[in-house]
Amino acid sequence: MQKKILIIFFSVLTILTTDCKFKRKIVSSDIPKKEVSPDTEYFKSTFHDALKYKMLGEEEKALNLLSKCINMNQNSASARYEAAKIAYKQNDLSLARKYAEEAIKINDKNKWYKFFLADIYMKTGEMKKAAEIFSALIEQEPKNQDCYFSLADLYISNNETDKAIETLNLIEQRSRRTERTILKKAYIYMKKEKEEKAEEELKSLLIKRPKSIKYIDLIARFYSDYGKYDKAIANYKKIAEMNPEDISVHENLYFCYYKNKEYDKASEQVKLIFGSPAFPLEKKIYILEQNIDIAQKQPDIISQNTELTEILLKKYAENNRLRYIYFKFLYMKGRKEEAHSQLKVIIDKEPKEFQKWEEYLDLCFALQRYEEVKETARKALEFFPNKYKLYFMSGKAALEQKNYGETLEYMEMAKDMIINEGKDKQEVLKILAEVYYKQKEYEKAYKAYNEILEITPNNVVILNDYSYCLAERNEELNKALEMSAKCLENNDKSPVFLDTHAYILSKLNKTEKALKYIKKAAKISDMKDNKIMRHYAEILEQAGQNEQAKEIRKKIKN
Repeated sequence: MQKKILIIFFSVLTILTTDCKFKRKIVSSDIPKKEVSPDTEYFKSTFHDALKYKMLGEEEKALNLLSKCINMNQNSASARYEAAKIAYKQNDLSLARKYAEEAIKINDKNKWYKFFLADIYMKTGEMKKAAEIFSALIEQEPKNQDCYFSLADLYISNNETDKAIETLNLIEQRSRRTERTILKKAYIYMKKEKEEKAEEELKSLLIKRPKSIKYIDLIARFYSDYGKYDKAIANYKKIAEMNPEDISVHENLYFCYYKNKEYDKASEQVKLIFGSPAFPLEKKIYILEQNIDIAQKQPDIISQNTELTEILLKKYAENNRLRYIYFKFLYMKGRKEEAHSQLKVIIDKEPKEFQKWEEYLDLCFALQRYEEVKETARKALEFFPNKYKLYFMSGKAALEQKNYGETLEYMEMAKDMIINEGKDKQEVLKILAEVYYKQKEYEKAYKAYNEILEITPNNVVILNDYSYCLAERNEELNKALEMSAKCLENNDKSPVFLDTHAYILSKLNKTEKALKYIKKAAKISDMKDNKIMRHYAEILEQAGQNEQAKEIRKKIKN
C-alpha cells in the first residue's frame, strides 16, 4: 500500500487555469476586406477595446472584436492568444487549441503562448504533445527552471516518475542542486515507495545547513510519517535543544512517544505543553482526548490528566468538550458520582446528542438509580422518540425493581421499534421470555424463545434456557433433550449445559444417564454451585442412592 506522502515538503508549479462556463462560436461582422497593419490606429483601438470588454467580463463583445482583429491582420499572434484564453475560459478547448496553435505558428519564440498551449494539451489528455512543448521550452531557455519543473510535474501526473527524475537530474547537471529539486525528487521517490532514496535526498539538505531547524523538522516529519518514531524523536529533540521557546515541538514529541507506546515520556511532554499559556486550548483538548485512549493501557496517567482537565475546566467552564473529557477521567478513576454530575450538566446544555444520553442512562443504571433511569429516558424521548434504547433501559430498570408488568410494557415497545434482527432484538426477546416465564405466561415466553431461534438457530444460551423451562414444566421433553444435546456438541465442559441435560434426562426417567452428566457438572463446578448440587441430590435420590444424596445436601447447607 502506498505510504502517506508528505505534501508539506513540496512546491508545485501552478499552471494557468480558469473556470469554464459557456461554449460559443466566434462571430465575424463588419470585417474589412483588406488586411490592416497591427500598427494602425484602427487595429490598436479595436484590440484595446477587446481587452477592455474582456476585463469587464463581457466576453462575447471581446470575442467579436478579437475576431475583427484577426481578420484585419492574419499575422496577429496576440489577438489569437487573447481569443484562445477566452475560449479556454468558456471551456471551448477545441477553439482555444486552434487559436493557441496559430499564435505559436506566427510567433514561436513566445514562451507564454507555449505554456498556455501545453496547459490545453494537458486538459485534453494530450500529454505527449504537452511534453514536447516543455522540452522545446527547455531548449529555448535552458536556464529557466520553471520549464523543467513543469515538464517534471507533467511526468508525475502521467505516472512517468522515472522521466520526472531524469528531468530534475538535468536541472542539477545544467545548474545546481537546490531545495526545490531535492524536495521534488524526495516526493517522487515516496510516490514510488522508494523510502531509502527519499530519505537520502532529504538528508542531503543538511549537508550545507546542518543546523537548519526547517530541514531537521522536514526529516523528523518524514520519519514520523513512515513510522520510524525513534528517528523522528531524535530529530525533534535536536529542535527542542536548538529552540527551547518552540512549544510546538513538544506536541510532535508527544505524538511520536504516544505512537511508539512510550506513554511515560508522552506524559512528560503533556506537562510541558500544559504549562505553556501560548499553547492553544484546542490542541490541549485534542491531547487530553488522545490520553483517554492511552489511559486504558496506562492507568497511572489518569490522575495527572484528571487534574489537568480540572484546571482547564475552571477557566473554560462553558466548554462541554472539555467537561466530557473530565467526565471520562472521573469515571476511569472510579469517581462515578462526580462523573454522573458532570455528564448531567452536559446533557442539560446539549440535549440533542444521543450518545451522551446513552452514557448517562448506563451510568445511572450502574449506580442503581433505577427511578432516575426511567425519568431520564422519558426526558430523552422528547428529543429522540424513535430510539428503542430508551424503552429498553426503562425496562431493565423496572426489571431490577421487580416491577414485571412495567418491564414487559417497556420491552414490548422496544421490540416493536427495533428494525434489524441483530443482538439488540435478541437481548430484548430474551428478557421478554424470562419475564413472561416468571409471570407464568408460558406461551408468550416460548414464543419469544422461538423468535430468537429463528434469528440464531444455534444460540446455545437460548437453547439451554428454553430447554430448561420446558423440562421444569414437563413439556415437550424430547424436544428439550434435543435442544440441550445441541448445546453440548461444542460445549461439553460447560457445567450449566451439563446440569440442564442431566435435569431433562431425570425428567425422562433416564436416571443412569442423568447421573453421568450431573456428576461431571458437579466436578467441573468444584461442588460449589448450589443449583447443580441440588439437582445432583435429587437425581441420586431418584437412583435410590439416598445416603449419598444426604451428603450432598449437607454440602449445600454448609
